[in-house]
Amino acid sequence: MSPRQKKKAIDDFNMDPRKKIMVVGLRSGAEGLNLTVANRVIVVDPWWNKTAEQQAFGRVERIGQQKVSHLVRILSTANIDQRIAQMQVGKATEIDHALQDDGHTPVLPTDEQLRKLFTKKPLKE
Repeated sequence: MSPRQKKKAIDDFNMDPRKKIMVVGLRSGAEGLNLTVANRVIVVDPWWNKTAEQQAFGRVERIGQQKVSHLVRILSTANIDQRIAQMQVGKATEIDHALQDDGHTPVLPTDEQLRKLFTKKPLKE
C-alpha cells in the first residue's frame, strides 16, 4: 500500500465501529501504528525475533486502550513453525542474560585477568 492508502485504511478502522478486522503483516504492523480501538492481535506468521510480535501487540496495548487486550499466536505443527518457536525462546533467553533480566549477577574479571587481556604480548617469529 502507498502511505496514503495505509493512512486511509488505519483511519477507517479507527473511526468506523462496523470495521472489526484489520489484516496487517508483522513488518508493516511494527511501524508507528496506534490501534487502541482494537483489542486482539492474532499472529499467524511467526517471526524469528519475538520482539516483532511484541511490537505488533504494542500497537493495540498502549496508552489509551480501554479494553482488555489479547495476543493469540497460531502455530502449525510444521517443522518451520516449531523451529521458529524454539529460536524465539533461545533468543529471548540470550537477550535476558545479556541485559541481566534473568536475575544473574555477572562475575567481574579479576585484576590478573584484566592485566592479561590488556598486556601486549611479544610477537612470535
